[in-house]
Amino acid sequence: MEAVLNSPLGRTALGQGALRIGRAPDNQLVIQDPQSSAHHAEVAPGFGGNGYQITDLNSTNGTFVNEQRLTPNVPRPLNSGDVVRIGATRFTYEVVSAGYAPTVAASSPNYEPTVAAGSPEVFAPPTPPAYPQPAYTPPAQQSYTPPPPAYPQPAYPQAQPAYPQQGYPQPGGFGQPAYPQPQKKSHGCLWAAIIVILLLVVAGGGGAYYYFQVRSTPQKTLQQYCNDFKTSNANDMYTLLSARNQARATVAQIQQLINVANTTLGGVKDCSTTSVQENGTTATAIEAFTFGDGKTASETDTLVQENGTWKLDSSKANL
Repeated sequence: MEAVLNSPLGRTALGQGALRIGRAPDNQLVIQDPQSSAHHAEVAPGFGGNGYQITDLNSTNGTFVNEQRLTPNVPRPLNSGDVVRIGATRFTYEVVSAGYAPTVAASSPNYEPTVAAGSPEVFAPPTPPAYPQPAYTPPAQQSYTPPPPAYPQPAYPQAQPAYPQQGYPQPGGFGQPAYPQPQKKSHGCLWAAIIVILLLVVAGGGGAYYYFQVRSTPQKTLQQYCNDFKTSNANDMYTLLSARNQARATVAQIQQLINVANTTLGGVKDCSTTSVQENGTTATAIEAFTFGDGKTASETDTLVQENGTWKLDSSKANL
C-alpha cells in the first residue's frame, strides 16, 4: 500500500522507513512552524507492515489527529482522510494507488532513518482487527492429560484429619511436632504421610509449606504474564522470557506491543489458563484474553524450566 501526506509543502511520499517531522534540519520533513519542536513527530509503517501510524515524540505543543491530541510516544494508526496538525501546519493522510508519483519527496536525512521495531518472537498478543494474523499449526495434543506430579501436593496433609494444619511448627521453631496415630489408613495414605513428615523434618517444619507456596509453576508464570499485560508492566514481562528470547527481545519492543493492544483493543482486562501440559522441563498451555472493547482471543504458549523457574519460550495465536 502506498500513501502520501498532503500539506502546504506539497505531497510527501511515505515509504518503508520512518518519516520524522520537525524544525531540525536532520528531519526527513522539515517544517518552519514556530510551534513545532526540533523532532516533533514520526510517521512509520504500522504493526505487521499494514498501513501507517503516527507517534508524537514528546513534543512541547503536541500532535493532533482530527483535533484529538496524541499521547506522547504511543503510536496511533492512520486512516485515509485523517488530518494531522502540528501547530498551524496541517497534513492530510491519503492512501494512493500503485504507481502514483508524489510532487514532493521527503529530504534525505544525515543518518540512517529509524526502522519500526519488529515484534519479538516470544510475544504474539492478539492483533487488532485491522492487522491480519499469520496462519499457524494448532497444537497436536490438546486432549492429553498430564501424569500426576511426583511431589506431594499441598492438599495431601489437609485431606488427612489425623494431621491438622495448625499442628505444623512455624518457621524458626525447633520443636518436633507430635502427630496422633491414625486408627486405620491405607498404604497409599501412609506413604503420603511419610513424605510430608520427611519434608517437615528436612525443611525445619514450616519449610514444606513455604515450598508449596513459592515454587514456580506454568500456571503462576502465565498468571503473572496476564497481570503484566493488564498493568502495562513491560519490565516485569521481560523477566518472564526464557534466556533465548531475552537475547532477541527488548523491553521497548514489549512496551510497543502493549501500547498497540491498549490503543486498539482497550487493553487486556482478564485472562484464563487452560490445558496445561507438563513434560519434564517443558510445558504448554492455552491462554485466553478478554479485552476492554469486549473482544476475546487466545494463544498457545510454550514454557521451559530454567534454574527451577518456568519461563515463556514461544506463543502462537489461535485463529
